[in-house]
Order: sequence, then structure tokens, then C-alpha cells
Amino acid sequence: MRAWNTWECVLLGLLAVLLLAFGVLQPGFLSLDTLADSTFNFSEKGVLALALMLLIITGEIDLSIAAILALCSLAMGYAMKAGAGAWGIVAAAVLTGAVAGAVNGVLVTRYKLPSIVVTIGTLSLYRGLALVALGDGSISGYPEAFSTLGNSYLGEVLGL
Repeated sequence: MRAWNTWECVLLGLLAVLLLAFGVLQPGFLSLDTLADSTFNFSEKGVLALALMLLIITGEIDLSIAAILALCSLAMGYAMKAGAGAWGIVAAAVLTGAVAGAVNGVLVTRYKLPSIVVTIGTLSLYRGLALVALGDGSISGYPEAFSTLGNSYLGEVLGL
């Protein structure tokens, strides 16, 4: 019974009470459409937070995640300028993020460097690379298929 007396359980119970109350007060609140709409605007941040959660659980930290995001965005822009389609643009971002993350991972695991030191260093490196490559400009003119990919629900993207 002691496990139920934790702060997390109190918060979970409060969340359940609030969901139930809002569901009663506003009948459409608990619908799948509302859930999809409310998660639509923060899905990118949720993916980043999920990755960081896994690191924090293991007792590590990554301060370079925003710089990796900037580098991935730059790779997307260059892939678009090279004529890649929507999925090629996505592949460029994923590959860039995987390589940047692997560099961090190798430095921390193989060379036993503290993750906070490594990620502060790679934060400067990755952000500097993006700044040198792009300066204060921006890349625009993405294909319509890419915009649709980023502004649609998963079922629409997969054709379901």
C-alpha cells in the first residue's frame, strides 16, 4: 500500500480527476479528435523529450539537442536544394541526427567522457557548423509534399 502514497500517484490521481471532470463538463473533450488536435502542436517537442527522458533515466544529459536540431534542419534545406523529395528530406534529417548523436555517444561510451562536457562541446560544434553554413539566412521553398508531411496527421501521411 505504501507505493500508492507517492507524489507521482497523487499527480496521476489528480490528472484522472481532472480528465473525468472536463469530460463531464464538455462532452466532446474525451474524443479522439480532441486528443489528436491537442497533441498535434507539440509532437516534435514530445519526440525530443522522449529521447531526453531515456538519457536522464540512465543518469546522463544531452545539452546539444537543440544544436543537433539546427544541424538537421540545415541538412533538410540542403537536401531540398539538391532536389530530394519529401522522404529524401526526412532521410537527410534523420541521418544527420543519427550521426551527430553517434558522435556524442561514442565520446561518452568509448572514451568515458562526462556527457555534460561532451554535449556542451558538441553543442558549440554543431551550432557553429550550422551558423557557418547558413549564416543569418534561411532556406525556403520546400515542396508541397514536404509541407503536407509535416502538417498532417499520421493516418493522412500513411494514406489510411
